[in-house]
Amino acid sequence: MTSSIMAPPLLDVRDLRTEFTRGKRKVLAVDGVSFSLGVGEVLGVVGESGSGKSVTMLSLMGLERPTGGSVRFDGEELLDLDEAGMRRIRGNRIGMIFQDPMKSLNPVLTVGRQLMEPLRVHRQLDRRAARKRAVELLAMVGIPGAALRVDDYPHQFSGGMRQRVMIAMALSCEPAVLIADEPTTALDVTVQAQILELIGSMQRELGMAVIIVSHDLGVVAGMADRICVMYGGRVVESGRVEDVYALPSHPYTRGLLGSIPRVEVERGSRLEAIPGSPPDLTRLPSGCAFRDRCRFATGTCALEAPPLVDVPGGGGGHSAACVLDVTPEAWRARTTTAEVA
Repeated sequence: MTSSIMAPPLLDVRDLRTEFTRGKRKVLAVDGVSFSLGVGEVLGVVGESGSGKSVTMLSLMGLERPTGGSVRFDGEELLDLDEAGMRRIRGNRIGMIFQDPMKSLNPVLTVGRQLMEPLRVHRQLDRRAARKRAVELLAMVGIPGAALRVDDYPHQFSGGMRQRVMIAMALSCEPAVLIADEPTTALDVTVQAQILELIGSMQRELGMAVIIVSHDLGVVAGMADRICVMYGGRVVESGRVEDVYALPSHPYTRGLLGSIPRVEVERGSRLEAIPGSPPDLTRLPSGCAFRDRCRFATGTCALEAPPLVDVPGGGGGHSAACVLDVTPEAWRARTTTAEVA
């Protein structure tokens, strides 16, 4: 893991908003999201399905059109660019690994042809040079017999191998930022570990900044420098990984961490579970979106959505959007009271 020290952020997202219309209803899928990413830094974005993670990533890539906010990449405001301007950035300076490679890869084109396209568009390589580079990329991500497999179609690869092809495509132009959106979805545990290790090794080798999106805090624990926890389209907690894991200060973050299996837990004990389901973004409750699922909620939680504020004793840059007293002493007292009740 690496960290940026007092350097201007490579990617700076401020108050990003993306709204959809569903019939007569407005869906604010991304509601004032802010974060930054330094050169060579790894940021984890976590939360349940429907929390706004993927729409946030699609919005900063220009694949969904934001309705407000700012996305500055290397000093350039991306929201001011037209589609031609975004094509100059997308797939070239910012690469993205999508959730489902079978849906993202074109089934009627060979993987070689799909790998060659960004090389010919962004690097102006001729067909022979692009094909040679495509073979090198497949070998780099661990595809055996890359020179032969380059002419195969996506359906001829396993799920893990298709994900490696997607990684090769995202890395083809050596982007400054790589977005990995749920890169281990639908893969078995062994393959998940291989894919995460591959992303980590490529990040170190190429010096890229990485945003890894996941619903599992355990997945990003060993990779990320900083973490953003999202719920209901908003960031509810953010900070350095070691600070957030040592002092989780939003009840939702504590719930996510409590649901991770641990080897040291006493045999026969049950995992904690967050009650209820993620909210319907067309019918968000007033105030804090998590209040209907929070066992610590009070009447104050219904009044307004709390802003991110610094966590006392949480280290520099650790913040949470909660009206509760989030000091360790208050959490211990609150948890003890809830267990007794």
